[in-house]
Amino acid sequence: MLNGDEVSSSEITRFRHGLHFATLTGLSLGNPGALAFYRDLDEVAVFDAHPANFVRDSNGVVLPIDLVLVTADESSQRALKEFLPAGS
Repeated sequence: MLNGDEVSSSEITRFRHGLHFATLTGLSLGNPGALAFYRDLDEVAVFDAHPANFVRDSNGVVLPIDLVLVTADESSQRALKEFLPAGS
C-alpha cells in the first residue's frame, strides 16, 4: 500500500505540464473524467490521469501510480494532435 496525500486535478495538470506534456482537451480514456496528456517531444501519451492514480509523498513529491502510457505511432500522433489546444 502506498501512503500519501490526495492530489487534485489541477495539481495533476501542473505536474504533467512541468514534464512538458500538453493537456488533451475533450479526450478522457479510462476512469470517467480522467485527464489525458501528450508530449510530442517523444510522442508519449498519458491516459487515465485522475486523483486516485496519484499520491503526494511526505516530501511533497507528486507520484503517479497507475497511469496508461502509450508511445503514439504516426496515425495516433495525428489523432491526438486534434485534441491539443491551439498553439501547442
